[in-house]
Amino acid sequence: MNNTLIIYDNANTKINNVLNKISEVIVDSKLHQVSDELKNIDNYSNIAVTIAMEDENNFKLYKSLRNYNIDFTNKKLIIICIGSTKQDVIKHITEVQEITKKSDLYYYFININDEKSENVMNAAINIKRYIEEPKKSIKRVIKELDK
Repeated sequence: MNNTLIIYDNANTKINNVLNKISEVIVDSKLHQVSDELKNIDNYSNIAVTIAMEDENNFKLYKSLRNYNIDFTNKKLIIICIGSTKQDVIKHITEVQEITKKSDLYYYFININDEKSENVMNAAINIKRYIEEPKKSIKRVIKELDK
């Protein structure tokens, strides 16, 4: 069973290479292109949304996220921004937050202009750590606050 779904729009070769490396590190993951039908979304505990920074509006990606109507309540949300500049990252993160209605998320920017493959490996390892990190339950946090 795949535990992490990595959603992306039509990606170029560089972005596909990055996503394949990330998927190799996160061994229980599945890559999903937004133009394909999405099935069994409830089986995934983690959803990673890939934003291509070169695509100024990411219209198809955002439209698909809205149409999927995913309940993110008990899911970890990861935003992977891939590009050559961090320009407009906040705008894209805010858009995904509005669509998903999820305020807690993990975000990672990967610079694809830097030819160093350790940037991708570091990103993959950090994303994997976030996914494997146990999610605190609200009840547990409240109990800890009552002490």
